[in-house]
Amino acid sequence: MSDQKINARSETGKLQLSVGRVVLTMTAILLAVIASTVFRRPSDPVVEREISTDTRVVVTTVRAESLDLVVRTVGKVLPWQEVSLAAEVSGRVREVLVDLGDHVAENEIVLRIDAAPYEDALAEREANLLRAQARMEESEAALARVDSLRGRGAISEREYEAALAQNRAGEADVRAAEAALARARRQLSDCGLAAPFPGTVVDRHVDPGALVGPERPVLTIADLETVAVEVGLTEQELLQVRGARVAHIESSSLPGKLAEGTVEGVADRSDPRTGTYRMRIRVDNRGEPGFLGGMVVQVGIPWERLESVTTVPEAAILDFEESPRIFLVEDGRALEVPIAILAQVGERVVIGLRGSSPEGDRLDGDAAHSDQAGAARLVGSQVIVIGQSSLRDGDPVQVAESR
Repeated sequence: MSDQKINARSETGKLQLSVGRVVLTMTAILLAVIASTVFRRPSDPVVEREISTDTRVVVTTVRAESLDLVVRTVGKVLPWQEVSLAAEVSGRVREVLVDLGDHVAENEIVLRIDAAPYEDALAEREANLLRAQARMEESEAALARVDSLRGRGAISEREYEAALAQNRAGEADVRAAEAALARARRQLSDCGLAAPFPGTVVDRHVDPGALVGPERPVLTIADLETVAVEVGLTEQELLQVRGARVAHIESSSLPGKLAEGTVEGVADRSDPRTGTYRMRIRVDNRGEPGFLGGMVVQVGIPWERLESVTTVPEAAILDFEESPRIFLVEDGRALEVPIAILAQVGERVVIGLRGSSPEGDRLDGDAAHSDQAGAARLVGSQVIVIGQSSLRDGDPVQVAESR
């Protein structure tokens, strides 16, 4: 009995000792974890990500540059010259020598009318002239005889006057016959319709066998080696570009196709339908590919040159319309700068300073007016173009990329 009790106590002691060892082991592990957490090095990247609050931004440089102020609008390409040809004489079309898109030279025959009736008329006019000339020769001979007799007093003055009148009538008949012959020759020549200038056939209205006349157009020819670009300008745009001499033409349908045109004229009266003022620009179109008639193009008309102005990308500006401002990066922090929009050319915006910035002594801004001279001091600074929308003045920032 006593042996059994001793054994029971021994087993209980072993169990208590095992439990104690487990407790000690777990306590040691817990202390190690706590120590690892408390004494972790500050440079550990995990902790950096947890404590970092800097906003990552993309920046570019404020620039000083010279720009052209440009009125941008759209225009329509038209032939510089265009004419609808009609036959000078009536008749039946014998052949059409050109088709749509064909290039023609000046005075090239493009259509022929059946000339047989006009050839017959020419022969008749030639015969009439011969008869008139024969009658005039007879009258001249008669007048010479009468004049001789008159000198000898053998005929009366009335007989002489009659012979003279007959001679004058013969001369008139010859002149009329000559005029009729010239008209017949011209009509025969007009049976071949010629192009009045070098150009391209842009419309064809008849086929062989059709009856044509002066009142019916048969072909349309346009000069597309030189084209006119016509634009409609608002009153404000007109006042800006009135003195402009050149314009730049571009078409989205012809990538890389750029042309410079000459301003030929501007209307001083607005179109009653659109309220715009028409400008006509002459453009050399001999290069390939050329602008097509009727094509819509983009037109830029430079009207003023700005020298050495301060510019930023449009993307850098917040609240563009109401109270524009930009954010610079200085000493790792965002610096809010109120600005004035002076001009815009493409994606570049010409700025001045508007009022004093929070760092007024540094930027020397005018508190009341746009200050272009003050803005020049921003040149070379880093301006934020991505990531500034949620910033406030003085916020810490981290530059992720510089463009």
